[in-house]
Amino acid sequence: MSDNPENSMSNDRETPPDEQLEETYSDPHTPDETDGAVQQPLEQAPNELDQEFQRIATYLGSLMERGVLQGNPEEYGQEYLQALEDMNRVTDIETRVQGGQELTIQDIYFLREYGGEIQSLDSQKDPRISELLQDRDPEADIEMMLENFDHNQLARDMIYNAAPDVIAQNMDKFLQSEVDQFQLAQDLIDSGGDNMKILADNLDEFPEGAVDHTQLARGLLEFGSKGENILVENLDKFLQSEVDQVQLARALIDYGQTGRKILAENLDKFLQSEIDHVQLARDLRDSGGDGMEILANNLDKFQYGAVDHAELAQHLMNDGKSGRKILARNLDKFQSDAVDYAQFAQDLMNDGFLGREALVNNVDKFPPEAVDHAQLAQDLMDNGMKCRIAENLDKFPDGTIDHAELARDLMIIDADSILADNLEKFHDGAVDHTKLAHRLMNKGEYNREVLTRNLDKFPPEAVDHAELVRNMMDRGRESMSTLVANLDKFPDGTVDHTEIARDLMNKGWEHLLAQNLDKFQPGAVDQFQLARDLLKSSPRGRKTLTENLDKFQFMAVDQAQLVRDLMRSGMERCLAENLDKFPEGALDHAREVMDSRGEHTLARNLDKLRGVPADVRD
Repeated sequence: MSDNPENSMSNDRETPPDEQLEETYSDPHTPDETDGAVQQPLEQAPNELDQEFQRIATYLGSLMERGVLQGNPEEYGQEYLQALEDMNRVTDIETRVQGGQELTIQDIYFLREYGGEIQSLDSQKDPRISELLQDRDPEADIEMMLENFDHNQLARDMIYNAAPDVIAQNMDKFLQSEVDQFQLAQDLIDSGGDNMKILADNLDEFPEGAVDHTQLARGLLEFGSKGENILVENLDKFLQSEVDQVQLARALIDYGQTGRKILAENLDKFLQSEIDHVQLARDLRDSGGDGMEILANNLDKFQYGAVDHAELAQHLMNDGKSGRKILARNLDKFQSDAVDYAQFAQDLMNDGFLGREALVNNVDKFPPEAVDHAQLAQDLMDNGMKCRIAENLDKFPDGTIDHAELARDLMIIDADSILADNLEKFHDGAVDHTKLAHRLMNKGEYNREVLTRNLDKFPPEAVDHAELVRNMMDRGRESMSTLVANLDKFPDGTVDHTEIARDLMNKGWEHLLAQNLDKFQPGAVDQFQLARDLLKSSPRGRKTLTENLDKFQFMAVDQAQLVRDLMRSGMERCLAENLDKFPEGALDHAREVMDSRGEHTLARNLDKLRGVPADVRD
């Protein structure tokens, strides 16, 4: 990669690498078109631009004389002209797309801003840019550019114009000889901030040895809480490589309590022989603050004998309400002889609201004889904690709670959604299902969604299913999503599946229909039409069809055409990740992925080649 990225950039923002255009951005017009801007002789354009520039500079100069602006008026004029040019180009692209034309590879390069940020005449980004790209698959677009552009030049342009995340996410697609992956990794570390997240998120895309894992881990820790979260989210990627686990663990410990917390929470991912569990436990115990909580939360990850369970339990018992709450939450991780369960239960009962809440939420972790369940239930009822009882009702022995009384009380306090979500925990006959369903039906969109999600818990005669469907269909996409995701919970004959499918198609929600196709009755959906619509709609539509191919009838999808379109759109990864959904030809499709330089993508998805002999996969 060049040491001087500025020299690698073309001054012509609209010209992608190795795709020099002979005309201005409006080249899609033909000579016969009457667009005045295009019909103007090209040699006149510089004079017109000079005149426009002079007019703008004069105006800006007058503003400066009055103190409105400060600086060089020529710089403001140049920015204005660049913004004007960019906006005109966006308009030109929009016009062609509205006329039914596809975006060209140059259009995509421009709209993705790989050649530079698109300027606007105001401080807001032109909303048309996202609209033009909204149905496009970013992965397919990068594949198309890699097919047509020089990899080295494209990589330099993208890094210079703040798109290193795209490179990192698609590292396996760039020719290794064209992109210095070691330098890219180091540049991302050195630049810090969000670029380190890009590197961490895509660590498995880089070849072994290209990234200094310990340096990256230290950099993330120094990035504050955001960096710490990034490290935790990607720790598996660090450990899957040949990273020096001792060095990584030392970097975490040296960072203090935050580092020790990350290490403790992921202790089971490190080789036991590489970490001194006893020392880590001692450091947490002696660190004060939340050290004891970290130790208790992760007690099951420490080697046997590394922690004195009885000592830790006693410390938490003596640490007030907060300590006892921590102990209750982690009680199942402690050795059975480390805790006096009866005394601990009584202490929680005496701790007021927080103590009773901790006890009821974890009562199943106590030996039955250690807790007076009837007294606990009565205390909860008397202190307005009926919802907590409902959420934990299955943890109480039979006879300790009057289920019918609890159900009535929940409806009195308008906790209908809590009752519905926990309906299966109540005894038969304890709940008036018809009354509950009616209340949920008439208490707004949220409660109707609750009813729909829990529909299989209600007897069929308790719910007006047709009315529920009408209400859900009259609402927005979220309600419709809930309806179709739970369509299999409606009793046979209560719902017109064909009508729902037709409504989804009419509203342009084919993606939602495809994702839930298995919930519809056979014959309710015109799968041939749905497949055709998705196939011709956009890269996103083809992706949805591919990801849900196993839900379609074999004859409903032109699989050969789907594969051709995926490959033409540069969507090898989508094809490789869903090879197991193609009933026939998976091996042939795998070869097509390899022919498109997708060996790395295929290698990560070999398990999808079901039924293919191992020697053939090799």
